[in-house]
Order: sequence, then C-alpha cells, then structure tokens
Amino acid sequence: MAAFNLNIKNFDKVFQEVKNYPENFNKIINNEFKAFGLLTVADAKRLCPTGDSGRLKNSIISSTSDLKVSINVNADYAVYVEFGIKEYAARYVPTLP
Repeated sequence: MAAFNLNIKNFDKVFQEVKNYPENFNKIINNEFKAFGLLTVADAKRLCPTGDSGRLKNSIISSTSDLKVSINVNADYAVYVEFGIKEYAARYVPTLP
C-alpha cells in the first residue's frame, strides 16, 4: 500500500469551514481525496504504455469513499506490465516497500 502526504491549499480557510460546520469535514476531505485520485489516474494514464487497443490505459480508474481513495487497474495483464514475468518479477517484487 502506498502512502502520501495531503497538503490542502488555503488550509486556514478549510480549517475555518470545518470549525464552523464540522458536519462538512468528511465532504471536504473526500473532495481532496477525489482530486488526488483523479490526478493520480491522469499521471498513470500518461505514463502507461499503450498497445493497439489502449485497453490497459483505459482500465485505470479511481474511487473514493469514506476518507479513502483507491487507484485500480482492471486489465488482467496489468501486473505483468508493472512487474514483469518470471525471474525479473521474482527479483523486483521483494524489493518493493
């Protein structure tokens, strides 16, 4: 699982909004997560190798719920593009955090 820091622009304004209307906190943070997810998907699609069909690129999606964001790739061969096969994957995957 990846980790990241959340930097909110105009934090004072956001903090004041949360302080005045605490029921909006989840909505505000979920909107930030949603924006992060969309930007991450855009980067992943930009960096994704494209084949004839573009299926891999088009299968990259994000979803946001309850203060969480998930980035998923729904092509069954995505793991092989990311990590390789056989010996290469066996050497590479254990080095991941």
